[in-house]
Amino acid sequence: MNSVELGALNAMSYCWNKHDDSFILARAVKAIAGVVKATFTKYTVSLIEAEAVMTRHPNAWFAKPVIRALTEYRVYHAEDTSRQSATASSPPPSSATAGSPPPSPQPPVNSPFSFSLKETDTARVRFIDGFQTTADVKDAYKEMRAAAGDSWVANARLTCKQVTKDAVDDIAFNTKNHYAISKFMVTITHPDHRGESIEEVLHVMDKRTGQHKLVRIGSFFDVADGSTVGGGGFPGYSKASSTRAGLYLKNLKVKDQDGNDYCPYAQTKFGLGEYDSNNVGNMWSCGFDVLRLQLYQATGYKFSFQVLVAYLEEIISARGDAQELRRSLSNGHYPMSIYVMHLLLTGIASSSGYSNLLVEERSTGESRLSPDEREGLGIKTCTRQHILDTTNWDYSSTAMICQPLYSFGIYRSKKSDGTFEYTVYDPHNFEGSPDFYASCKGQGRRSFASAQEAIDHVTGSKGGCNGKIDLFFRGPDAGLCFMRDRMMKTKGRLESEGKGF
Repeated sequence: MNSVELGALNAMSYCWNKHDDSFILARAVKAIAGVVKATFTKYTVSLIEAEAVMTRHPNAWFAKPVIRALTEYRVYHAEDTSRQSATASSPPPSSATAGSPPPSPQPPVNSPFSFSLKETDTARVRFIDGFQTTADVKDAYKEMRAAAGDSWVANARLTCKQVTKDAVDDIAFNTKNHYAISKFMVTITHPDHRGESIEEVLHVMDKRTGQHKLVRIGSFFDVADGSTVGGGGFPGYSKASSTRAGLYLKNLKVKDQDGNDYCPYAQTKFGLGEYDSNNVGNMWSCGFDVLRLQLYQATGYKFSFQVLVAYLEEIISARGDAQELRRSLSNGHYPMSIYVMHLLLTGIASSSGYSNLLVEERSTGESRLSPDEREGLGIKTCTRQHILDTTNWDYSSTAMICQPLYSFGIYRSKKSDGTFEYTVYDPHNFEGSPDFYASCKGQGRRSFASAQEAIDHVTGSKGGCNGKIDLFFRGPDAGLCFMRDRMMKTKGRLESEGKGF
């Protein structure tokens, strides 16, 4: 049960707090509507939505039944294998140095926000008996898209072929106690506008139960043949990917503050370096690529660069300062900045005592912002040791670490002997090397025995290093899963409108 029924008073409280960004009259109308619905029918809300509102208003009336429902959900699904801690008892220290877990509760095992590969996750997962033909995969895929509400896929033309699974797939699913057995690529042609999109489907097996599953895993790629640059299936820099995202933004038409249509990025130069005829620089996607890899490692779903910027633009459109934000992004070459990360974390609150965004003392990241700006963005200034001691890799299995003009990823993965390693992911494959990510000891990714070694490697050896952590993003896996669910809707919208995938 991933929803909770609210009585009249709790429904009123929930509606009032959910619409906390609206005018008082509008909030009152919504609250009254909730009371009426709860009184005469039923008022049910998903735990995903309820917990998101509860993080902003933990002392509201509706919080009690939500907490109770989440607790019941935690107990009922406690044996799920999709989020196992390293030991059967309690989570280990967060890094190679002794540390403590965050004081906030861990997200429930297999909560609505988890990597979860349960049979009831019908929009992404199908339980199967064993090996599947391409026809079987096509049928299962149509069922999953129907469960996700993408009704147009039923009438679309689908083709399916088996493709080679990549190292990145083995890493992500092995860490979640599943074997990646084989991979398929489904090509979908829209029945009306003939727009084409692709998605990968992975055949996995649960290590503990032996259950075989088909899982929708999205795609990192913006091109119809599913090709990547750099090897291993990692989302390294791709001219085709960046150009497609740039063209989407360049042609984006939105409303200005007076309600008139305009294209805010028609003249924007995206990124840095040498620009092509579409004003897309050859140094742009790095930070976005890191976040895309984080999402796959933490949630089991891949997104293209275009879907990520489209999702960001949806967030901006819902804000009262949208025009000002877009002007700032355009002037700054549309970077992955602290401000952009703050926007992407909309609806994902930091737990008390466990900040999502940190900067190291006496770093460039600290000096660029005033104390008031850091407080407004939810950024905590701390020592390197504090970051090492308090980062709980069971709670946040990935991190983004930034230097001036450069971003890198760190993800924790499980080795065959059950121990963990920490891999530095470098998205800066500007030369288009085909084997940039081919080895875990290569230039594009390098693994270490501890988080401290991985972080020291970035701040002491990688491009743009200055010896400091200018930004450390350790978004909780639960929060990234919440982001995944919303971004999947964005992806579906782009496909349905023929604007890409």
